[in-house]
Amino acid sequence: MIALADKLSNIRDIDREYPKVGEEFWNRFRMKSKAAMGWYYIGVKDALQEDFAGIPAYEEYKMLVEKIFGSTSDWQRREQNEEDKDHMFCE
Repeated sequence: MIALADKLSNIRDIDREYPKVGEEFWNRFRMKSKAAMGWYYIGVKDALQEDFAGIPAYEEYKMLVEKIFGSTSDWQRREQNEEDKDHMFCE
């Protein structure tokens, strides 16, 4: 539950600041990439789902992650598209 509270606080901060700052916002982080941050936050969301689904704090976290970064299925489609591109150039 502590990890969820910490991540919820972080994603609330992102939700508040990202719309104000725009894409430059991601330069504040070590990874400096919205895609990398999205991969991390979606991974956390997926990892916490089994234990916390239905709990209001988790549901808020999930909603904010999907608002900012998209859903897990969006990321799976992006990854598949990238793999498809890689295969086009390797054949």
